[in-house]
Amino acid sequence: MANGDTLPDLVASILPQLIKQFDTSTLSELDLRLGELRITLRRALRNDGAPLPPPPPLVQQSGAEEAAPVSEGHTITAQMVGTFYISPGPGKPSFVQEGDYVEAGQVVGIIEAMKVMNEIETEVAGRVSHVLVKNQTPVEYGQPLMIIIPE
Repeated sequence: MANGDTLPDLVASILPQLIKQFDTSTLSELDLRLGELRITLRRALRNDGAPLPPPPPLVQQSGAEEAAPVSEGHTITAQMVGTFYISPGPGKPSFVQEGDYVEAGQVVGIIEAMKVMNEIETEVAGRVSHVLVKNQTPVEYGQPLMIIIPE
């Protein structure tokens, strides 16, 4: 460590880049130990034990033509690893659909993690531009779920 950096400072500075590199790699697990500190990153596995592929990039392509990034507006991201649900239960209507208007604080989905249903709320009022994740899809921490265009 240089310039008087503490271990927490060092971790805080490198952890976002480490997570980004892990997300774009084909590794299924990374275990890093620095003294007493241990950081473990694990990718969700398919039923056959193979790692799930990294999430797709936010740029969509069709043929040779490149589409504009979908990152315009406010991105709602997964706050944890789990399974994303767009509706409160089987056979029930979705919390939101593309084109819907949402208020700040409105529930727009659920992430199930360790048998606990965690509500995902929007921080801004606006129109749902894109829903990026299908119902009952495994999601990773920080993965974009939907885009809200503030109004």
